[in-house]
Amino acid sequence: MGILSTDTISFPSADATLQATFPSSTFGCGYDQQGRLGTHGDGIVGLGLGALSLISQLGPNINHKFSYCLTPLSSNVAGKLQFGLDMTQPKVVSSPLTTQDPPTFYYLTLNSISIGNSSIAAGQDMIVDSGTTLTFLPTNIYDGVRTAMKGAIRLSPIPDPNKAFDPCYEVQPEGFNPPDVVLHFKGADVVLKGVNTFWKLDNLACLAIVPSEGTLLLGNIAQVNFEVGYDLNAKQISFAPADCTKY
Repeated sequence: MGILSTDTISFPSADATLQATFPSSTFGCGYDQQGRLGTHGDGIVGLGLGALSLISQLGPNINHKFSYCLTPLSSNVAGKLQFGLDMTQPKVVSSPLTTQDPPTFYYLTLNSISIGNSSIAAGQDMIVDSGTTLTFLPTNIYDGVRTAMKGAIRLSPIPDPNKAFDPCYEVQPEGFNPPDVVLHFKGADVVLKGVNTFWKLDNLACLAIVPSEGTLLLGNIAQVNFEVGYDLNAKQISFAPADCTKY
């Protein structure tokens, strides 16, 4: 429950002396909400293709393009969200996107996952979601990833006290450097570094990938330090490695 209203929304322009202004923009302020997002916020920025999402409302004014660059959880630097601009980073790879009804999420076809010499078959569509923290994989794919990760790291895992993540490892003074995880999307190989696959919980580094009942979802930890661009006219999502603290 909440209030639906219209107002003029303005953003800083690429030219710092100008603003991009959009009159009669519809937005809402929620004061009684339920669901997995919890009750700690008054709303979210809609980046999907629903009729009232920010992306749908801005539409042709931003050439149906937007991108973001998310900084690591340990960083004090804010990430960036940009509208209407082309990708700026080199080493860009792109994969065709699809949507479903309702068009809340964007999907990419994930063919397989590579960790070291191991390859885990997928062959399913994966949601790319900037609003979910963890990455979710169906149990059979997750089991393959967990087994391959343990085999590649060759350290003794430490049980997670909360029994939420597996595996976890004690963070060593010299640092923790897990192997790369390569997501083989249709037409694009996206290489995830340790910052994308593990997160620090006290003195432990735990795999930020968890099993699900069937959903494949790429969460925002996995998207850290990438420029992720959405071109809705070309119907593709692009990834480019980037230092998002300097983006």
